[in-house]
Amino acid sequence: MELFDRITRERYNYPNQYSSVKFVDFMMTDFSDSVEFSLPKEAEPIGAVVRGIFGYTRYEPTNPYVFHKVVPSARNVHTNEAYLVCCGNICRYNCKTNSFEFVCYDGREADSFRLVVVAELWRIMKFYGEFGMVLPLLDAGHILAQLKMDLEQVDITRGRIRYGAKDAEEYERLGLSPQSQVISMEIEFSADIQLPHVPIVESSCWRAINYDKEVSSYEISRLFLPYEAGFAEMPLIFDNEALGPFVNSQDRESAHNFIGICSLVEQVSQTWILECAYRLCKNIQHYMNYAPEYKVYILYRTTEGERLLTIERGVASQPREWIIDRNRLLHDAQHMIDMESMPVVVYVSYRYDRSRSEKENIYRAHIGASEIIHYISLAGAERGFFTRPMRNFEDAYLESALKASLGERFMYSLIMGKSNTKNYVWRMPK
Repeated sequence: MELFDRITRERYNYPNQYSSVKFVDFMMTDFSDSVEFSLPKEAEPIGAVVRGIFGYTRYEPTNPYVFHKVVPSARNVHTNEAYLVCCGNICRYNCKTNSFEFVCYDGREADSFRLVVVAELWRIMKFYGEFGMVLPLLDAGHILAQLKMDLEQVDITRGRIRYGAKDAEEYERLGLSPQSQVISMEIEFSADIQLPHVPIVESSCWRAINYDKEVSSYEISRLFLPYEAGFAEMPLIFDNEALGPFVNSQDRESAHNFIGICSLVEQVSQTWILECAYRLCKNIQHYMNYAPEYKVYILYRTTEGERLLTIERGVASQPREWIIDRNRLLHDAQHMIDMESMPVVVYVSYRYDRSRSEKENIYRAHIGASEIIHYISLAGAERGFFTRPMRNFEDAYLESALKASLGERFMYSLIMGKSNTKNYVWRMPK
């Protein structure tokens, strides 16, 4: 568990010690040339879902991060990009042009139709250093939760999910660099959609800027990036019970601003919290097969005081009184976030599974925890609350204050409340 502990509980011990003046495009990494690729009509339902999740949907002129998607991202840089493999033709969704662009053709992929989510590591590591190596996996969990819900709405439910790369040669086939990019996950769609023969495009496009040197300067790149076989596949959904209605994820607000975050509402009703817990349990059962490795802690304040509700294996506990020092929850940035004012704070922990490899545990811990956070964040957005996911917390205090079991690692958190500022929103054209 040495690497697992290093990038979870010990993550603050490895500060960013490298700096590069090389330009980083916060939207996406441009290709040297851009050749538009037209999806076959049979693939358009997938294309529409990809555009809805990976495209920019909101412009907020008073927000420090002005362009937003339906899913959150660390520092709003959205390191994960969407590649589609269509019968040998590999294309990438370009969020700047809202279109698909051709990458290359590989005959070894002639029978495949799948989505591959690829993270451009330097875009986030430039700001966070080693700590940023696995932040794309947290972003991927939000993407996966939204993908599951959106795909189910268009009756695409038989796909298979795999964390990480399909095989050791996949980076080469897709025109990627295993030294500075990482395949977060992929979804195979062949069981739902059969594509006809797709004409071969005679062209190749590559990244205009390469970040191998920057990412490789970190020791963790040699520990984490090499391909490892054997990750288990999972279905998109685990039962036939349709869930809904679905929340409009475009309404989710993070409350980023220039002055600091506090909540204008410091209490919530017990009834609403129980409704949120019930819906989250349903999501966990339906999409995550009861998620036995994870535990959810929901800290909230009612008119009667502080309460704690936990969820394990898709089942919620009875709420109970719980005293906690909110001023000790954050590792840093206490001057920017008033935790005492937050009516709801959520934590997700992960129990290491010794039947799996260390690297697979790293993927599962990060992606699964953020998938859970995404489901409950949409319930908060529906209530009109801002929902701000964070990796900023004081692990040792949480383990003690929440009486975590031995080996339990806190992975992700969420704060909810009523924003103290108004971020004006302009909807982006689809």
